[in-house]
Amino acid sequence: MSKFGLCTYGVRGFQGVGIVIDPLGDSPTVLDLERCSEWLNIYLNRHDLLRWPKLTMQHALNNWDIVIEQVEIILSLHSSGAFDPSEVEGLSYSSSEVRFLPPISFPPKILNAGANYYDHIAEMGTVEIDPERDVPYFFPKTPNSSVIGDKDTIVLPHSENWSVAQYSDWEVELAVVIGRRAKDVSVADADQYIAGYTIYQDISGRDKMIREEGPFPWDWHANKCNDTFAPMGPWIIPANQLGDVSDLGLKSSLNGDVQQDSTTAKMIWTVQELVSCASATSRLEPGDVIATGTCAGVGMAQGLDLKPGELPDLFPHMLAGGGRFLADGDELTSEIQGIGKLTNYVSAKDPLLP
Repeated sequence: MSKFGLCTYGVRGFQGVGIVIDPLGDSPTVLDLERCSEWLNIYLNRHDLLRWPKLTMQHALNNWDIVIEQVEIILSLHSSGAFDPSEVEGLSYSSSEVRFLPPISFPPKILNAGANYYDHIAEMGTVEIDPERDVPYFFPKTPNSSVIGDKDTIVLPHSENWSVAQYSDWEVELAVVIGRRAKDVSVADADQYIAGYTIYQDISGRDKMIREEGPFPWDWHANKCNDTFAPMGPWIIPANQLGDVSDLGLKSSLNGDVQQDSTTAKMIWTVQELVSCASATSRLEPGDVIATGTCAGVGMAQGLDLKPGELPDLFPHMLAGGGRFLADGDELTSEIQGIGKLTNYVSAKDPLLP
């Protein structure tokens, strides 16, 4: 049976949940999960297959084990020749026919792990972290306005009324998608709650990272929660398809120039430790996303060689023209081994507004 992922796709005004066959190939095929299940139920008398009206990825994640079993049945029938979805209109599409939307349109919550790669904290001049002494650091991101999908546009912040971020940076990350309710789970049991993985970009407004005046020194909202600042996709690879994620290559490129090229082996806290720690504070639900941190190669740190604790030196360097940041017309590509490639365009103008 072929490797597969699950996506949310759009085609000619229709939106559905798709089975992505051979997601790492040159031209993956997308089967509509709801329509294939219905067709097989009616015409092949496969009454063991559930039928969902208006299936969404959130519905699928709420019933993940059943959905994965059903996908495997569909793909088994397909590979054996008992079912050829290409013969029935609306069951099968080539990847070039569809638009890959965010896998989860509105995740219940997004938790981002900050400072979780040894090479990234070194380039940023962050204080040294000891995983035996310290604990993971999380910050939330607004899911209903930040999330965009493959080939969607990252819009650079602009406001006529307030000062907003002017230096937008990239951070490619492996994202965990939760598939089962989890509360205070152990590290050893954490894998049982993971549905799968996707690619995530934690776009960051660096100049709003620190406030020089006022009661609080950090501004995570102005830094991280701008509209379109959470590209995600193009699909979810189920955990049982991806396997061990402790040494996956991850890369980001800007206009074809590689910026980040590292491996998840450089994480400070593992995926399982992050899931366990996050679930101790807030209950995790199906569809929640945990972004696991980024590696070295972000734009802000380019041109500097910092020592631990010298993070504040980044800001005068940036304001003096140092580093590299997203600009109107850029193309940002994010890749993770075993998952695929996520591409986003950058614009100073929101294409959805007049």
